[in-house]
Amino acid sequence: EKGLEHQLEQQRQAEELAKEATTDQLTGLANRRRFDVELERAFAEYRDSSRPMAVIFSDADRFKSVNDTHGHAAGDAVLIELARRMSATVGDAGTVARYGGEEIAVILPGMGIDDAAVLGERIRADIAATPFDVASVECDVDLLNVTVSVGVTATDADEPGRYTTV
Repeated sequence: EKGLEHQLEQQRQAEELAKEATTDQLTGLANRRRFDVELERAFAEYRDSSRPMAVIFSDADRFKSVNDTHGHAAGDAVLIELARRMSATVGDAGTVARYGGEEIAVILPGMGIDDAAVLGERIRADIAATPFDVASVECDVDLLNVTVSVGVTATDADEPGRYTTV
């Protein structure tokens, strides 16, 4: 019995380490390493089945000025809230990952360009619609207006006679 408990504890610790290795510590999103793995998996599924896949890239507009003007604590609060809002909007449709500093990407297996463009616009609009509450961190303002730029691509984006802009 003790051996089983020990084995289960080791397994739990190994799973925790694996999660830490693929999770962005600040935002809780998938990190760049996991993004790369999930993208390869989604693309392999597309190659094998011709089921489309899409990727949304977003970048917080003028993010450097948030850090420069209001401090890194405010910048971190903005990144955490961006992650929360994007995850809520995407739901279980895909994997939301912190791609770089203020860049967040979404991998959407099984989604074509039209649906991905709609989702990308919803992400952009949802973020712009409500100021970010940064009152909990030490900075000179309580609310910040945040916007993101969004780009969308998909495996079916270049079908002849078709184009989509976001």
